[in-house]
Amino acid sequence: MSERFQIGDFVTRLSHKKDMLFRIEAIQQQNGKKIAVLKGVDLRLWADAPLEDLSVPTAQEINRYRQSYVKRSTELMRGIERRRKDVIGDFLSRAKISYKKNECQQLEVFELPGTVLHIDGDKEYLDLCLSTYRQLNIRASGFYVPEEKQSDEVQALLMEYTPDILILTGHDGLLKNRKNFSSLENYRNSGHFVRAVRKAREFEPGRDDLIIFAGACQSHYEALLRAGANFASSPRRVMIHAYDPVFIAESPKVIAVALDAGMEPVSLLCEERHLAGDAAPILARCPEDMPVFTGSREVLARLTGYTLTRGVLCAMRRPQLPALSDLCAASRRLVVIDGVTDTTNIGAIFRSAAALGIDGVVLTRTACDPLNRRSVRVSMGSVFLVPWTWLDGPVSSLSDHGFKTVAMALRKNSVDIDDARLKAEPRLAIVMGTEGEGLDTGVIDSADYVVKIPMHHGVDSLNVAAASAVAFWELGKR
Repeated sequence: MSERFQIGDFVTRLSHKKDMLFRIEAIQQQNGKKIAVLKGVDLRLWADAPLEDLSVPTAQEINRYRQSYVKRSTELMRGIERRRKDVIGDFLSRAKISYKKNECQQLEVFELPGTVLHIDGDKEYLDLCLSTYRQLNIRASGFYVPEEKQSDEVQALLMEYTPDILILTGHDGLLKNRKNFSSLENYRNSGHFVRAVRKAREFEPGRDDLIIFAGACQSHYEALLRAGANFASSPRRVMIHAYDPVFIAESPKVIAVALDAGMEPVSLLCEERHLAGDAAPILARCPEDMPVFTGSREVLARLTGYTLTRGVLCAMRRPQLPALSDLCAASRRLVVIDGVTDTTNIGAIFRSAAALGIDGVVLTRTACDPLNRRSVRVSMGSVFLVPWTWLDGPVSSLSDHGFKTVAMALRKNSVDIDDARLKAEPRLAIVMGTEGEGLDTGVIDSADYVVKIPMHHGVDSLNVAAASAVAFWELGKR
């Protein structure tokens, strides 16, 4: 078995359903068993696993993992750019109110982002972060400094670069067989991060003058904040990476639907007046020790960037998604969402799917996250009612699970949506495309059916959310 694996090999873990790609950093002997020390290739994560739990991916599989990561990263970057544009647009709309009409056209906006000093205990992840800063036009200086030496070097670097934001990170976690979260001695590197934060605060005591992000996944959250960090990792030591470990449910009704569906609440944010009002039924269903944060309507608007409609937000832990094979085995009618990135449309599609009897939702990696706050709100919690998962292969691979694919597209060979052959199919996967350009040509060409919705008055298409509702009603399980 050991000869099959070498240091430097790419591997996945069978016990985690091959969820991510690792590289073997070391092979050790523990209690008579050979254990591989693993480092995430694209995500900041260390792990260990017995050799029998490892699987060697093919070159094609490795490429698929990397492509999936790149697609997800690209979508996250696009989301940041969209939010930037929204902030600028909001600023301009508010600024015009304060200017005379003939001066409005002269308004311009320029950005001067704060400077970042990034000190990292892992050189590979540092390089990845520096690349991201460059993409976002953020002025950043980065240095590889092992966790145990960061407290020795941080003040000299602060003096030289005088940043607005300091990041002290690397790797961390509870030591094996340690159960006491409150003891700093039970963590691999939290003590080093705490000492580095204290040194930084000796240099600049003002928390508004130097913003400090400190620690890593599973670091001692409370100790870092007490030492002077503005931000640290999760109070519950959640393993986090590029994908958020939680999602946000907004409004009492949506939160109640999430709780009914078994979602686990992590914390609550609301206007103080709602504690005895709209939030009271929600709080009665949550753990007594769950953190609850309150503030005025104005403060919450500044924190979140928008005015809360009902004044209640709940952070909830992301659920475990079903395997694609399990979802397909339990379904007769699926919708495949390919490339749809508008959060409102995602939420509307889920709501229609739940209302009109679609068994499950499958999303390609180019689609928006259904657990985006806006998507959850628009769906009115329907994202918790219809099982869904991601599709890493081509849409045509659903044929391996017994499904005929229906591409919603305008082509000369398109058949009307009420074609009798469609209703006769025992299993259909209805494929909906992106808002602007529709489905990719390759997806259409590989589909078993190309289907159109008959239109009047020269209208050639419907919004993807509206079209999905028509398709679900006509092709569903009535």
